[in-house]
Amino acid sequence: MLRIAISSFLLFVTALAAAAEESRNLELTPFAGYGMGGDFENADDGSALEFDEGGSLGLILNLKADAMTQWELLYTRQTTELDTASLFLNQSTLSVDVHYLHAGGTYLFEDRGLQPYIAGGLGLSRFDPVGAEFDAESYFSMSLGVGLRFLPSQRFGVRLEGRVFSSLVDSDSTIFCRTGSDNNVCAIKVAGSLVTQWHAFAGVTFRF
Repeated sequence: MLRIAISSFLLFVTALAAAAEESRNLELTPFAGYGMGGDFENADDGSALEFDEGGSLGLILNLKADAMTQWELLYTRQTTELDTASLFLNQSTLSVDVHYLHAGGTYLFEDRGLQPYIAGGLGLSRFDPVGAEFDAESYFSMSLGVGLRFLPSQRFGVRLEGRVFSSLVDSDSTIFCRTGSDNNVCAIKVAGSLVTQWHAFAGVTFRF
């Protein structure tokens, strides 16, 4: 599944670049945000291993498809703490970088002034332990957002958005594994099949 997703991303980026050369109608939005929610369900005792709230940074690339729709490529990263309930070497938390890379689009409800919109995407999420000898985990994920943007000029604007990210996790699988000659261990056996986070962000849009 990951190979198919990566191949799809490469095709999407190639098409986006080709269209950009032809139309020159691109928008680039660096943003700062705040992420909330998300947990893994521990299959051993049913407890929830929760992610702490925290800041995030990211970038959105949009290409105009027509007057009311755009193609979109989104990347965001949040550094957070996972409440591990002492599963990791007697540590109560584990630092984790959460990455999302999604391809999708937006639909604008107005073509000028204040522009409410909806956005969605499909792609990959990656949960990467920081400073630990555990393997990162990658999953297929999807997102849906609502927002408002304002473009006071042809060159720049602002964008406000709330978005939910959902990652599909194999139920009864093990995650955050560590391998070695005499110490092979996986920290969590998960019972649930969905990890959901909510992000709110604000960004400045530059138009080219």
